[in-house]
Amino acid sequence: MFVDISLAAAVGTTETRGDNLNIITGEWSPHVSAFNSWPGATRNDAYGIGTEILAIALRQCGLAAEFRFRPWKKVLDAADAQAGLAFPFRYSQKRAERFEFSEPLMVSLEYLFFNPIKAPELAHARKIEALTGARLVFVSGYEYAPTFAALRGAEVMEANDEMEAFQWVISGKADGVIADWRVGNFLLKTFFPDKGRLIEVNRRISAETTLSVLLSKRLVGDRGDVLVCLNEKLAYLKDNAAQKRLAVQLQLDDELEFDVILDGPSDFPVAVGTETANGKEGFLIPRGSRALVLSWDDAFTRKQDVGDRHLMYEKTAVKLLDGPLRGRVLWVPNLFLRY
Repeated sequence: MFVDISLAAAVGTTETRGDNLNIITGEWSPHVSAFNSWPGATRNDAYGIGTEILAIALRQCGLAAEFRFRPWKKVLDAADAQAGLAFPFRYSQKRAERFEFSEPLMVSLEYLFFNPIKAPELAHARKIEALTGARLVFVSGYEYAPTFAALRGAEVMEANDEMEAFQWVISGKADGVIADWRVGNFLLKTFFPDKGRLIEVNRRISAETTLSVLLSKRLVGDRGDVLVCLNEKLAYLKDNAAQKRLAVQLQLDDELEFDVILDGPSDFPVAVGTETANGKEGFLIPRGSRALVLSWDDAFTRKQDVGDRHLMYEKTAVKLLDGPLRGRVLWVPNLFLRY
């Protein structure tokens, strides 16, 4: 699927020239996504977390950009040909011949997802060497972490995208796939919700690497200010993402409005929220839901008696950012708030 999404020019400073940049990327939900490319998407779901951060950095540099989605195996050639940007990619010497790398945009943690029925032995693998001979599927155009480089031999299977790779593992055509854990979980929950018994995760087989924005050397040669400004903004957002990423995106001014996770103690399987601070009826909220605090309870902002356990059950107003109640404002007990 080819999708072009325009990002209007910018708020904030105009430190660089304002003509459009071409940013080439591929579908990699939930980090990077084209609008409406997966079930249940709305206009506000466009892009994903990685693209939100890059979009904010570009806005703060006074830049306009067009995000163009292509098959992964064509992304780098397209970015080079158009003297544009590509993301998110890990460093390699081969890529460094054509591109300059930005400051880290995000971190990818990759695990082995495997079929426990077709390849039960993979559950006990502790080292990469134990995967030799397994029928692993890789995605065409991806360059995996160096940890997994030796596994990608001439006989390895290659899928067109991660959706197809997971289908092969679930069907038994392949034994396993190496995938970013957030991407893998997203695909399983969204597209294969009833296939849980056919795929498991081995977290001992893992690799963690940083991913960057790649800028064509022709672009940097002509406009070095783009790389300088982008690095400055990415470094700032990395240090301030918890409160600034959504604050900038939603044009919020209150420094107390923080992005939080609703994820309480283990004896509470789900969070709960009511429509008013004193409401007795409310809604269940899935654990791990993201929310934006709109009004902190006094227990967080004023000195209190720390021995009063009732403070945990006082409520804070939040706006839900995902899940079935996305967009609703609810009052949630304090013990469910986590960064």
